[in-house]
Amino acid sequence: MRNHTDLDPDYPFLPYGKEAKRSLVVKAMMSRKGISEVSWLPAMIDKSYRPEILRANDPRFGDMVNYMTWASDGMDYRFAVKGDEVVVHNG
Repeated sequence: MRNHTDLDPDYPFLPYGKEAKRSLVVKAMMSRKGISEVSWLPAMIDKSYRPEILRANDPRFGDMVNYMTWASDGMDYRFAVKGDEVVVHNG
């Protein structure tokens, strides 16, 4: 145990535990009027330490949405799946 977390032996260079494999790519749609939509693409770090973008039909996609919903509890926005991305909506 390092940093009070569960380490994953398959990822010796991720010192922050098993959840450190989780990642995301943020996408912002902009126009002259400003930001019109913000979304994110769920990703996992593979065993070569590269990000792998997840598709909606991958079971890990739903797991990432659930994890981010849990991690965002109490914040004033919600998530909606739209194809292979997750759109962020106010309240």
